[in-house]
Amino acid sequence: MVADIVILGGGFGGCLTALIARKIGLRVVVIDRGAHPRFTIGESSTPIAGAILRDLAARYDLPQLVAISDYGRWRKSVPGLVCGLKRGFSYFGHQVDNRFVPDKQHQNELLVTASANDEQSDTHWLRADVDFWMAEQAREQGVDLVERVELTGLLGADPWVLQGVQDGRSIEVRGQFLVDATGAASLLPKWLSLRSAHDCLRTQSWAVFSHFYGVKRWHEWLRGQHPTLQEHPFDCDHAALHHWLDGAWMWNLRFQDERVSAGFVMDMRRHAIASRRAPRDDWEFMLERYPAIGEVFAGAQLADLPGRIIRTERLQRLWGKLADLNWALLPHTAGFIDPLHSTGIAHTLCGIERLVATWSECWGQSGMAEKMADYDRVVRSELLLVDQLVSCCYDAPDFSTLTACTMLYFAAATTYERQRAEHSDAFQSAFLCADSVSWRQAVAAASEWLQQMGSSPTETDLRRFEQRVEAAIRPFNQVGLFATDIANMYRHTVAPVGRPA
Repeated sequence: MVADIVILGGGFGGCLTALIARKIGLRVVVIDRGAHPRFTIGESSTPIAGAILRDLAARYDLPQLVAISDYGRWRKSVPGLVCGLKRGFSYFGHQVDNRFVPDKQHQNELLVTASANDEQSDTHWLRADVDFWMAEQAREQGVDLVERVELTGLLGADPWVLQGVQDGRSIEVRGQFLVDATGAASLLPKWLSLRSAHDCLRTQSWAVFSHFYGVKRWHEWLRGQHPTLQEHPFDCDHAALHHWLDGAWMWNLRFQDERVSAGFVMDMRRHAIASRRAPRDDWEFMLERYPAIGEVFAGAQLADLPGRIIRTERLQRLWGKLADLNWALLPHTAGFIDPLHSTGIAHTLCGIERLVATWSECWGQSGMAEKMADYDRVVRSELLLVDQLVSCCYDAPDFSTLTACTMLYFAAATTYERQRAEHSDAFQSAFLCADSVSWRQAVAAASEWLQQMGSSPTETDLRRFEQRVEAAIRPFNQVGLFATDIANMYRHTVAPVGRPA
């Protein structure tokens, strides 16, 4: 097989890249070790992701992408694809061995609205369904998707020559440009013996997770004991639901078929990985420590996929080189930080948008080298920014400080959303404003202030930190973050209405 572009990995990122490459006239082969459908995580989308999908749809004449850009269109256009309703982000602060007691002033709760209503709402992606659907879209456009391939060799780079075995038969694929969309597998970095650069990352976390049925709704659990539940701006289960714990946090993402993606993410500085302990024991240990969470998971059953509790090693990774003249790592292969801020899907789409624009403008021209150098620099800066945004949250000594740290992310996300809405036809800004020197300085300052407080900050130290963060994000705060009269219930942080269908 001979192609212009060879893509390793047939998940949604690899197949979407292939789909667009075909639309701009390039020959594409996608090589995948497995086959669809299959279990994977990285499921919580954001308004940024929806905006990019709509922009890509308009720019490359791919109207099918609009179908998965928000909840209303999704349920109307592709009802067979399982998704979840995500109106925003919800957070609840727990104490070890204590049953959660909601505070009347919401001091142990935070809800941040991302969508004005259900129709325009964001979504959770059941990746087994979405990745399969994206693969079918690519095939329909003429992409060669070759599955169940065990790659055995990489010979040369001009052109790239890849050798492998499929169902006992040897195959060879040649291409001018190689894209690695394999994520943590990172096939190309390993073949090229790229240097790992993860030591520069401050976040240090691991996870234990699965999919479940029979998980009680947190909103319903709260209903009988929450005196001000009606003040929530949306149903807290229609969200990326976060339980904030001692040196850890838990995600709950609920899909329309009542399947729940759930996982505990642990700060390695507080919770070392016990490799000799079974992942299920880690899971049960955390449920026992937090009685309210244990109650909502009482009677929960593992879903058929994956059918087990999965434990990771350290989640963070970053490669020393992310692109060159004739190869590129998509963002999820280039590096990964943590699922805390639901950045994965949107960041992958940002990288795809930048990469395919480079091909469209510069394929076969001298400007390609400069563009690929820019891709390397921008994707790296984005990953380093996400690392700072996440690590600040892990360093927060209490829920109030955590709330202040999340405002850094929400300031970046809402600013980026508005910039895209204003300049979508030619938008080239880095994800979460990572190309803004003043924004990077504000985030770095907040991280430094947090470190300066030490392990035993006083109440005065904590309040001063919140005031300094509020002042630092002021030039980027267009949605009333840190408002004092709303008690952590943010209703006016919704993303701008996207490009019409």
